[in-house]
Amino acid sequence: MKRIRRHPRAFTLIEALAAIVVMCIVLPVLLEGFTISGRVASVTRQTADATLVAQSTLDDLVSTGNWKFGSSPNNVTVGPTTYNIDVQTNTWENELDVNEVIVTVHWTNHGAREVALTTVVYAPTDSSGNVVNPGALP
Repeated sequence: MKRIRRHPRAFTLIEALAAIVVMCIVLPVLLEGFTISGRVASVTRQTADATLVAQSTLDDLVSTGNWKFGSSPNNVTVGPTTYNIDVQTNTWENELDVNEVIVTVHWTNHGAREVALTTVVYAPTDSSGNVVNPGALP
């Protein structure tokens, strides 16, 4: 007589249940990982946009000489995010003709966030204390 060999071609019930249990444990962890990576990507994109807004504002203020007035747009919208801009000018390390210009950009994404860029501007003054040719190098 010929013996018939059986080759298992399907999963047993225990193997199927074990696979379902493993998937029930692994799937929520994977989904949470995707959620976290999406948030990180969003914050990174917004930080890059805020840095570009701050750099553009700082360049504009220095090139036009408006840094001495602290004038800048109050807010800028890039995509779905609105960035609030603050400009601050200080005397730099007690030097009369050197000023520090700080541009800070604030926005909200899962909490308050901000980016600040700083530069120094040489602004020689005349005898009456008026700025002469702001932003020019000696």
